[in-house]
Amino acid sequence: MLYFEALEQAVPCRYELSWQAEPPALILRVNRQLVFLLENPDQDEIAELAKVNEFKNDFLATADSFGFDGVVKKVGLKGEFVEYEIEIPRVKKESGTCPICRGASKFFAVCAYCNSTDKTYKHDENKVRMISASLTILLRLLNWSDQEIKSKSIQLLTVQPITALGANGGSMSGIYSKSLVAWLDKTDIFELSQAMIAAMQTCWIQLLQETATKFFVSLNGDGKLSITCPGNSCGLDPGGLQTKQGYEFSSHNADSVWQQLTLLVGLAVLYDQARQANQK
Repeated sequence: MLYFEALEQAVPCRYELSWQAEPPALILRVNRQLVFLLENPDQDEIAELAKVNEFKNDFLATADSFGFDGVVKKVGLKGEFVEYEIEIPRVKKESGTCPICRGASKFFAVCAYCNSTDKTYKHDENKVRMISASLTILLRLLNWSDQEIKSKSIQLLTVQPITALGANGGSMSGIYSKSLVAWLDKTDIFELSQAMIAAMQTCWIQLLQETATKFFVSLNGDGKLSITCPGNSCGLDPGGLQTKQGYEFSSHNADSVWQQLTLLVGLAVLYDQARQANQK
């Protein structure tokens, strides 16, 4: 099974993550030999996720889109992969006029309630929750299939999100492969961290329409990667299965699906950088 095989050996690439800055989108490339897996997602898992999350939208598994409301959209072909795009939606949306200044803050002192924007906002995470649930199903198909494939590329990392309500509802885990760890040992972590943080900040701003500063990417004393995003010590840390070649990572306090999506964007930039280095 791919999820664990990548720990100690080079395995053919089943999928890649990538980041598109404009318009902001998470890119998923699926090996052409495995696209057929997307035609038969687990109907019980779909029904359970739809029930728990109260999704009203249909789950699509067509030639052009996948997931709840078809949030994973086919873009086209790229080499040996079929490329899909997941647009980063807005969570923070305008919901009305400020109930304190009633839209007339310019005539008074600064309105602390709306920060003199004259507006109120609400968080609508339904779209991001559909993205999370769709990726949970899609990546499970790719990670756990026994289908053998051939590829010119190797799998650099694997990731498996979950979608749940409440604490740790945006959790995920995965494997940094032997090849990616070897590359990390010799790369400039400062340049890598700047690229990852810039993308995560772009994603966060698109989601919540506000800036945040608590993004960190670093290597610990053992040379293992940690990624942090805003929240209660939210991030990805090494843990679980570890070898001298590759190691497992898992999330900590990823309570929301928008934190999960932001961390996925960080992993996408990591994949981009490592893939480009391996192609030189």
